[in-house]
Amino acid sequence: MPTVDHAARAVRRVEEVVREAKVRPPVAESLHDRIRRRAFELFLARCGGSGDALSDWLEAERQVHAADVRRPREDARASQRGEALLAIEND
Repeated sequence: MPTVDHAARAVRRVEEVVREAKVRPPVAESLHDRIRRRAFELFLARCGGSGDALSDWLEAERQVHAADVRRPREDARASQRGEALLAIEND
């Protein structure tokens, strides 16, 4: 039967794991992995019906690259909105 000491050790271990997880930077998904995941999503969306793996891969590449181009612009706009909000708050 677990004792209070066992429970306290388990809680300390969980807290330690949480602290370590907060310190480590998130692992970025590689471009290849993002394309592979998107190609598989496209395959699932058509239920394996008409089409082929090459078509899925090429479409996934197009979509992932387009999203990569859009993201910096969206981040810049969000940053500008944030700066505008700070300026309004400081007035």
